[in-house]
Amino acid sequence: MKKVTILAMLFAIIPLVIHTQARAEEKYSRPKVAIMPFELNAAADLAYLPAGVEAMLASRLGSRGGVAVIDRQAVRKAMDDSGGADPAVIGSAVGAELVLKGSITAMGNLISLDLRAVRVIGEAADERFYATANSPGEVIAAIDQLVVEVGRNMFKGGLKQSGSEVRFGPVGPAQVEPPKEEKGAQGSGGDQALHPDRLFREAAPVAPAIPPIGAVAASAAGLPGRPEMISRSQSLDLEMQDLDVGDVFGDGSQVVIMADEHQLHAYRQEGNKLVEAGKIPAPPKFARVVALNLADLNGNGRAEIYISTISDNTPYSYIVEWDGTGFATLSEKQPWHLRPVNLPGRGLVLLGQRADADRPVREGLYVLTLADGKLVAGEKLALPDAVNLFEFIMADFNGDSQAEVAAVDDGGVLSLYGADGEVLWRGSDTYAHTVRYIGKSAGAVSEKTNRNVPSRLIAADVNGDGRPELVVMKNPSGVAALLKTIGSFTGSSVQFLTWNGISFVDVWNTGEIGSYLVDYQLIMTPAGTPSRLYLGLITKKSGLTFGDYRSVLAVYPLAAVTR
Repeated sequence: MKKVTILAMLFAIIPLVIHTQARAEEKYSRPKVAIMPFELNAAADLAYLPAGVEAMLASRLGSRGGVAVIDRQAVRKAMDDSGGADPAVIGSAVGAELVLKGSITAMGNLISLDLRAVRVIGEAADERFYATANSPGEVIAAIDQLVVEVGRNMFKGGLKQSGSEVRFGPVGPAQVEPPKEEKGAQGSGGDQALHPDRLFREAAPVAPAIPPIGAVAASAAGLPGRPEMISRSQSLDLEMQDLDVGDVFGDGSQVVIMADEHQLHAYRQEGNKLVEAGKIPAPPKFARVVALNLADLNGNGRAEIYISTISDNTPYSYIVEWDGTGFATLSEKQPWHLRPVNLPGRGLVLLGQRADADRPVREGLYVLTLADGKLVAGEKLALPDAVNLFEFIMADFNGDSQAEVAAVDDGGVLSLYGADGEVLWRGSDTYAHTVRYIGKSAGAVSEKTNRNVPSRLIAADVNGDGRPELVVMKNPSGVAALLKTIGSFTGSSVQFLTWNGISFVDVWNTGEIGSYLVDYQLIMTPAGTPSRLYLGLITKKSGLTFGDYRSVLAVYPLAAVTR
C-alpha cells in the first residue's frame, strides 16, 4: 500500500514535469515524437503504471533524447477524431516524425515494456523494442534502455553524448541544439519534478532479479544472488503447449522450438526479440501436440525434434530434422509417445510408451530405434511400475554410483526411488503439474480418462559438487485440487534441489512466477556449468477475458560455477 501511495504521488507531479518540459521545447526546433496510450496486461492494482510509464518516457525523451514530445491531450484527441489507433494516422494528424505505441505486461515481479516505433516523416520505418524490469523500482532503467535503442535505430545520426546525458542526433542534416534543463517553479522541489525517478527509486528499492535462497546456499551453489537483467521476448499470438531449446541447425546457436496445439515454431533470438527461423511440418490436423523434445540421437551435430501428438487417445508422433535447407520429416504417424532420455552409463536413447484401449498409457517403456522411417521397439526399461514416460529422470543423486529415479505421479507428488525400487523420499508439495494431458478428454466421473503430462525434470550438476541436482517446477499450493486452467497455475517456480542424504533441499529458485509456466530448459556450458534457464510463459491479453492468451520467452542468465 505504501509503495502504491508513493507511486501515485509521483505520477501526480509528472504533469508538472511535462509542462516544464513543454516550455523548454518552444525554444528549439527538435524532432517531434507522439506517445500513444500504453496498454496494460496486469492486475488492477497496477492500473497506475501506463500513465506513469508514458510520462516517464516523455520526460526521458525530452531531457535525455533532445526531442519534443507532443502534448498527450493532442494525441488522444487525434485518436478520438480518427476513430482508431493507427500510429501512422495519428502521427500525421499531430505532425509527429515518430510515433510510439506500447504495452506493459506484469508477470509476478517481472514487468515487461513492449514498444512499437513508427517513423511517419522521412524514410518509413516500423520497429519493435523490448525491455524488462524486475520490480517497479527498475522501470526507470528499462525506460532508459528503450530511449537509447529508439534513438539509435529510429533517428539519423544515432545518439550523441553531451556530458553525462545521452541525446539523439538530428533527423535531418541540420544540427539541433539540445534543450536546456530548467528549474521548476518550486525552487529545489522543481529539480525533483524534472527528475522524478529520484523519488521513484527511493520509494521502490530495487529487488534482486533472482531472489537468493540465502547467502550460504547461494555461495555454495556458485549461483548469483543478483545476475544481469532477466530478458523477456515480445508477446507471441499463440497458446504455447511446450518448448525446448537446442542446436537444431548445427551451428552452435541455441534455437527455441515452441509448439501450440497444432503447429510448431522455430525461433532465433536477436536480443530480446524472437525471429522465425524456418517452417516445421505440422502434425495431422486432427492431432494435438502434448510434448516436444530436442536431442541429437543420430550424432550428426544437429538436434532432431521429437514431437508427441495424439488424437483422442491415439498417438501420432513424428520426428523432424534440419537437412540444410529446411525441416525434413524423418518419421511420422508413429503409435508411440516419444521422449529422448539420458540414461546413466548409456547416454541418450529414445524411449517410447504406447497408449492403451481403456487407459491413457500401457505399462512398459521401451528403447526405440529408427529404421526406414519406422520406430522399432527394443528392450523394456527397468523402472518402478508406477513410473510413466514423461514423469521421470534417472541420475546418481546421492553419489553412490547407482542411478536413482526421481519421478512425479499424476497428482504432482515428487518421489525419489533407489536403484532397488525402494522409495527413499516423497515430497508433500505439488510439482511439475501442467494443463497438458494424454488420454480421453472426457468420461464418466468414476473413470480416470486422462493423465497429466508434466513439465520436464532435469538432472544437472549446477553447484560443482560432483553430484547432479534435480531441476523441477514447483506448483502453487493446492494446484492439484483445482480446476486445471492456466489461471490456477500462477505462482509456480523452478527449483534446483540437491539431495542431502535424507531429502531434497532447495539450492536456488526463480521465485514465484506470476504467469502460467508451460515448460523450461536449462542450458549448460561445454565446461559443464549452468549458463541459461529458458522459461516458456503464457499471459492473458486482457485480465477481463477468459482465454485469449499470448506466449513469451523469459531467459535467466546464470553465472558460471567455479569448480
